[in-house]
Amino acid sequence: IILPSDSEISKWLKKPVDQLPVDQLEELARVYYEGSKDISADPAKAVELWSLAASKGSVEARYSRAICLKDGVGIAEDKATAFQELQALAEKHNYNFAHYSLAIMHDRGEGCAIDLEKAFYHYRLAAKGGIQPAFHNLANAYAFGRGVEKNDENARMLYEAGVEMGDPASLYVLATWHYKGRGGLEVNKQKSF
Repeated sequence: IILPSDSEISKWLKKPVDQLPVDQLEELARVYYEGSKDISADPAKAVELWSLAASKGSVEARYSRAICLKDGVGIAEDKATAFQELQALAEKHNYNFAHYSLAIMHDRGEGCAIDLEKAFYHYRLAAKGGIQPAFHNLANAYAFGRGVEKNDENARMLYEAGVEMGDPASLYVLATWHYKGRGGLEVNKQKSF
């Protein structure tokens, strides 16, 4: 993510924040979240700005605020409410990052009961939406039979897709599978290194 320049931020800060367009609110929130040369990180201010952008219809801002709510960053932690917000984003907007976050929450029981089948469902939708880490988590689901019937061939194909996207965790798993000859791969200790 490329943050706006300090001169752009200065211009925005001269206006009342409620008069800023949504895209500038979102960028300003990211600046406050991460901090910049001239602005100290202030996650609470970031959440405030994301809330304002969300009230103006920004799906991305709703997502960012929900993640802060889930993790208790800049706002009191409330995993159940974060889960509900992410579920609404996934259902109403088919927002891929919301699907990925819901998968993790179902996988870990954060804000909901552990439900590996629902985790698998949301990992699948996130992967279809191109969310890189979803490929690895979906492959793990197939490799270990978490929420779906164990299937090494499907796992291998998803790990390979993760490798093509540059995921080092998928590369590591494929290397160990080459070493052991798992997932329809022949033992190839040289290729595993």
